[in-house]
Amino acid sequence: TAVSPSHFTVAPADPANLVLVPEPSSTAQAGIALATQPAVRLQDAFSNNVLESGTSVSASASGTGNGTAGGNTTASTDGNGTATFSGLSINGTVGNYTLTFSSGILTSVNATTTIELSAGNATQLSVSTQPSSTAMANATFGGPLNTTGAQPVVQILDAWGNLVSTDNSTIVAASLNTGGLSGNLSGNSSGPGITNRTVENSGLGSNEVYGVY
Repeated sequence: TAVSPSHFTVAPADPANLVLVPEPSSTAQAGIALATQPAVRLQDAFSNNVLESGTSVSASASGTGNGTAGGNTTASTDGNGTATFSGLSINGTVGNYTLTFSSGILTSVNATTTIELSAGNATQLSVSTQPSSTAMANATFGGPLNTTGAQPVVQILDAWGNLVSTDNSTIVAASLNTGGLSGNLSGNSSGPGITNRTVENSGLGSNEVYGVY
């Protein structure tokens, strides 16, 4: 007697693993959202996709620089079992970073893409070469009449102290704290960003009454 075949459907088991679909961008700027935002999918132990919503997935970052995941570091799965990140970034010093995604007891997943982090938006200035501690009236710092000093050099940095190498147009102006004395700066008291995105004032000096400024 022939036996009729029976048909049945195999449903996914409980979530066990996380998989990345897609990988994040391979380059990024500090504090700026990744151009390609990662998405993480739930799977069971047999690599079946688990269509479960409401599972929270967290992102963390590690690498050669001193940085952490920033922006929106958590995302929840939708009805397809996929957590799509939005606004995820890396905040910190330049270097190469790897993102890791985790959710409770589920097996976490590391991105195979290494992210090369560069400087973010310019937010601050730093004096890399200090001007002379002494000066003669009507003489440039580091000039023939003031040979022991140097012209000041200012660097343009992001919020994490990274040199902003893409900024070659910011104008930095120098001013003098007179402390109640009668004095002013002379020469080139402002300059745009140049090589290595530093601002170097050439010919800066002072016209001043003797005193401490």
